[in-house]
Amino acid sequence: MPRFSYEAFDASGQISGGDLDATSEAAALHALAAMGVTPISLESGTTKDPWWAREISLTGATPAHKPIEIERFFATFASLLAANLPLCASLRFCANQSHDLRMQRSLGRIALSVENGSTLRDAMNDENGLFAERLVTLVGIAEASNTLSETAQRIAELLNAEAFLYHEIRGAMVYPIILLTTAALVMAVLVFYLVPTLTPVFVSAGADIPLPLKVMLVLRSLAIDYWFIIFALATCLGGAFLFARKALYAASATAMRCFPIVGRMIVQHATLEICRNLHLMLSSGARLTTAIATARDAARIRGNAELMDHALREVQAGALLSDHLCSAKGFDPVAAAMIRAGEQSDQLTVVLGRIATDLNQQSARTLKQVVQLITPIITLLIGGGIGIVVLSTISAIMDLNELAF
Repeated sequence: MPRFSYEAFDASGQISGGDLDATSEAAALHALAAMGVTPISLESGTTKDPWWAREISLTGATPAHKPIEIERFFATFASLLAANLPLCASLRFCANQSHDLRMQRSLGRIALSVENGSTLRDAMNDENGLFAERLVTLVGIAEASNTLSETAQRIAELLNAEAFLYHEIRGAMVYPIILLTTAALVMAVLVFYLVPTLTPVFVSAGADIPLPLKVMLVLRSLAIDYWFIIFALATCLGGAFLFARKALYAASATAMRCFPIVGRMIVQHATLEICRNLHLMLSSGARLTTAIATARDAARIRGNAELMDHALREVQAGALLSDHLCSAKGFDPVAAAMIRAGEQSDQLTVVLGRIATDLNQQSARTLKQVVQLITPIITLLIGGGIGIVVLSTISAIMDLNELAF
């Protein structure tokens, strides 16, 4: 059905705007009259944000809403529905409470579509990817089973748990990043200040320049004479990494699984993502095949998408989910055994929730172990490298003093 954007005077005399679906322009005007507003303008197509309010996407795709905004929406939305506030009123309240302009306009369009007779799932689906497919599917299941409030609360809890894990990862990387930044600054001081200061001393004395100083002298010359080439290469490499980061992660994940602690963390993270999505879908009333298909489509890790795709085909052929997971290399074997027990006892949903809780705690502990391992290694490498440069330079200077006397 065509969509029209409009601006109109409401009953209070204020100018408001939005979008609506109608078969024709005449039908759109009739719908506006039924809403009790006086139209000012009516155009075919949806309302576009001003250029300064639009999200920039380097890949050309429309970026989804920020996870924090979606989490806040579902948390508030669940509370309002639990208080028996009507659906449209809840959506408009969430739109007014949001501080994100894109979320405000998106929820406004959704509320208007629902008022015009659309389902919440269809209205969210019409946002062209602003809401993740798994969330849209869950909303549709919740509408069919009349459990929208409970499902919205589960979605909010899931998004909060995911945000907490990524917050822990980012927080754990702060200290290593500070170390690397400090090392880069120290090297810059050595290259651009120490080298030009000490090089004339060795040249005037006719002594050989120490190897570390020679290396830094070459780096200084490259940085000064070919900085534009270095900048262009860094930009190209950054862009290539941005577009190919998922493929690079998938390629490196297989090799990194061989490391004792890092490999366990990767497997735990992949298993946690699958179990969370399956538990959320099954606890909301979805069938197992629907839950597996949604977990496949929502997978952030390519290996998980392939794993769920194979599992879906086997389950549709009559096999158990655990039959495939027990033989999968990228899935935690303990979790697979628990899933088998849950299928045999007809308690799969409960078992998946327990697995997700346990893996969340294990992932946090494993992350701390990784940070505790990486931090001293980085410190030793940085300190050792700088120490070698300083000691070799001091030793060469002392040799010069011995020659002078």
